[in-house]
Amino acid sequence: MTDPILPLTDAVSHPVRPSSLTKLSAAILVSLALGGCTTLDNLSDKASDALHNAWTAPSDRDFNTRVYAGAGAGTALLSPDTSDTRYTLTDRQGGSTQLRLGVDINPVLALELDTSVLGAATVREVEADVSYTSVSTSALFYGLGKPDNRSRRVGWQGYGRLGYSLLQRASVVQPFDGSETGVSFGLGAEYGFRNGLALRGEVSRYASDATLIGLGVVYRMGLSASEFGSVVANVAKDSVAGQSSNRNEPSLGAALPETTKLPGHVSLVHEGPHAALWSQPKAKNDQDGDGVFDRSDLCPDTARNTAISQSGCGLFDQVLTDVTFKSGTHWLSPKSKRAIDEVVDVILAFPEARIEVQAHADNRGSEEINQIVSDARAKAVMAYMIEKGVGEKQLSAKGYGESSPLVSNDSDENRQINRRIQLVTLPSLTPDEIASQRAAKQLAAEAKVKKEQQEAEQRAASITLKPEEIQALALAAGSPPAKQAAAEPTLAAALPASNAVNTSLQPAVRVRSLGLGGLVKGLDFVPGTNEFTASSFVELDRIGEKLQEHSAVRVAFLVHVNEPGDAVSNLALSREQANTLVSHFVNQGIDRERLIAEPYGDALPVAQAVTEADRNRNRRVELRVINPAGR
Repeated sequence: MTDPILPLTDAVSHPVRPSSLTKLSAAILVSLALGGCTTLDNLSDKASDALHNAWTAPSDRDFNTRVYAGAGAGTALLSPDTSDTRYTLTDRQGGSTQLRLGVDINPVLALELDTSVLGAATVREVEADVSYTSVSTSALFYGLGKPDNRSRRVGWQGYGRLGYSLLQRASVVQPFDGSETGVSFGLGAEYGFRNGLALRGEVSRYASDATLIGLGVVYRMGLSASEFGSVVANVAKDSVAGQSSNRNEPSLGAALPETTKLPGHVSLVHEGPHAALWSQPKAKNDQDGDGVFDRSDLCPDTARNTAISQSGCGLFDQVLTDVTFKSGTHWLSPKSKRAIDEVVDVILAFPEARIEVQAHADNRGSEEINQIVSDARAKAVMAYMIEKGVGEKQLSAKGYGESSPLVSNDSDENRQINRRIQLVTLPSLTPDEIASQRAAKQLAAEAKVKKEQQEAEQRAASITLKPEEIQALALAAGSPPAKQAAAEPTLAAALPASNAVNTSLQPAVRVRSLGLGGLVKGLDFVPGTNEFTASSFVELDRIGEKLQEHSAVRVAFLVHVNEPGDAVSNLALSREQANTLVSHFVNQGIDRERLIAEPYGDALPVAQAVTEADRNRNRRVELRVINPAGR
């Protein structure tokens, strides 16, 4: 006699084990092979036993119900029924998009609501579209993959979809205009990351004439359905009550890159009128009040008001394995800086987070020297982070010498493990501390810009021209030549005010992901003309795309020439080339106010013009990125 199948509520923490389903398949095949049709009498009982064992198999960790949201895109194969009509169809494929909201019920089941725009097919005879949209409710049944991973929705998993859909067809052609309800179904695969993000690929069937092949992404928010409902209700209540605040609303932080120690996280800035929603509640099953239940909390003693990961540990707790030092030094190598840059990019999204930078040493050498070196290394990492934009209030540095090894120092491998830079998350800054830090960073940025402006003016003032060059530049600008002074005047003094090179422009700045600035390689003019070489259009297109992406930045084109003619003709030629550059990007749709032409003629060579190769080096275009207005 088989055991009764447990109710759904008893299966929340028990994912289906693939081994149980494998046993079921094996039993069916062996029985059919040995006994033929006589085995069919017991097939139902064996299937019931296997499904019972699969449903009730224990998982390695408790399952947490979580709400998730996602989106997707793909291709829809559309086949409107043309029978009994005089119409035929073309272009049966349409681009599709999806939005979905779901909740994980237990390790093998999720419920989901989604809405889809499936694209359109075209009626040949009248050139009219048949547009498809759908709204569906579905149950997702997860299988395959490791049971523990399925409980946490990480790693590879397969799933089947069964649901009920409303499919709407819209067209000016009467036979194809209408709606239909029916069963929808599909198969898919999902790969979940430890930070709550998951990627999906799926094939779904809606009614009889729409099939969707798509890719998508979902994000699990770390909230149960009831918790999610409470958040929405409280936010709506605040909005209706007309509450307002001059402070920023709480912002969702970016996810920390996945490490072997951190399974992922979601953290929120603790400020704004809804800060209470994100505070750490105190509950019987959450002793440290960090919002992660004790059964899933890997760090059960986290300090209150600390940014945490989904595992309950500090958000930035990790060992920077790629940050290493040569023996006895605190110099940061380029590889170490790149590793720190990755962490800094995340810290910048969390202005409330506080972090202690720890440096540890092995037991080789004297204890005093190890302490001194580790202090210097921790301070070096902290200083580099501050240089990259992290607030000083967010960081502290401490060297621990050889006092806190992770493993025994009995081998070279273990000593290498103990020599480490480690980050530890501290309790977060208060809103007032965040505000004061922002003000301090603003003052520092303004001071930096002012200093760079002064340095640019000093560099410009140090450039001098020969007397004949000064006269040539003045004639080219349409002004009478100035009298030759006893001392060589500077470049700023040499050029008439009406056409002088603007050396008081804001200094060049670095804009993340822009990728422009300095010498522009691959952008050349045919010598002696303002015509681009054939190979230049690749670089011109790249610059145009970057300017379109970063619509706030302004750029200056510094054009230098070096033709055999005199300084007057060279200056005129560089002006023509600079104006050609500006006109090219204006024609591409770039605002003229964002583009500055700076012709220099042959006044600023980088090599003596002895050979043609030297002249080619002097013929160049440089690009300077300038702070946008208001920054």
